[in-house]
Amino acid sequence: MVAALVGATLCQFGCSSGGPPSFVGKWTCKAGAQGSNSSFTFNADGTMSFVATNGPKQVPYKETGMGTWSASAKALSVTPVTVQLDCPSKADRAKLLPYVNAQVNVKSTSPFVWKGNDEFLLSQSGVQQDFKRSN
Repeated sequence: MVAALVGATLCQFGCSSGGPPSFVGKWTCKAGAQGSNSSFTFNADGTMSFVATNGPKQVPYKETGMGTWSASAKALSVTPVTVQLDCPSKADRAKLLPYVNAQVNVKSTSPFVWKGNDEFLLSQSGVQQDFKRSN
């Protein structure tokens, strides 16, 4: 679960002029065995949307939202502004909702490494996530 921001660095990562790859576009990350999936769409104006699902090995949920994003040469920051949480049971939703609400309007910054124009590795809370462009 993550979200986004903008600034002067946006052109560095959102414009293509022979520089580093661009974050602008749709990205997906699949966590395989755990059944978690996420996708982010980073827009050139610094806004973003996201969808995250959690599979059957943990409490299943679907989280959708919008926010802002920004990037520096080595870190990606996301800030969720709105989040919608859907769970199969009301009890699971009640357990997860405080955690989800605590992330709204909170900037999260994580280091990343490009693996080409269409893939980057993001490290968040000790977990490495592999994002691939899915436009």
